Amino acid sequence: MRPLILKKQNAFYVLAEMYDRKMSPHALDCRRIFLFFAVFYMAVGCLLYLLLRDISRMIFFGVFGSLRVIKTPLIGWHSANLFLSVLAFNIPDALWFLSGIYLIRFVWFLDNKNRNKYLFIFCFLAVFMEFLQKSDFMPGTFDLLDIASLAAAAILESIVYALFNSIRRKKIEKEKSFKTLCF
Repeated sequence: MRPLILKKQNAFYVLAEMYDRKMSPHALDCRRIFLFFAVFYMAVGCLLYLLLRDISRMIFFGVFGSLRVIKTPLIGWHSANLFLSVLAFNIPDALWFLSGIYLIRFVWFLDNKNRNKYLFIFCFLAVFMEFLQKSDFMPGTFDLLDIASLAAAAILESIVYALFNSIRRKKIEKEKSFKTLCF
């Protein structure tokens, strides 16, 4: 069997290179936390979608109609309630968006240049897909609250990431100063 030859342009090369590098325990912990956030936000977004929405409009269930198990929302509610309306229609998109951001941060943890490039592309595509709903090119209903929820999610994630990064750097500096004092 031939060994897999990885080129620098290949995404698998980037992943293999990341795992080959020796990462500090702090870096490994950060990556694990990013992966946890990605999975957690995806799961909560799916749960909210299943509980509060009619999933027959979902693209996946429209294509595979025979796979539909739940045809109506599990929790009945009146759309006049603004909080439940935002929770049902905008928050799942924002949570899936956050999940994608954290997944990108997990995969390209050590590669700032590519990570920032892919984050920009991901954010652009998410907003672009919302605008495609306005032109009826993509199923769904265009809503400015969707754009606002994506923007709020991105801002919240940026603030959390900056705080998380500053705490991590302080721990690393503290350990370095402790090692220089002891040795």
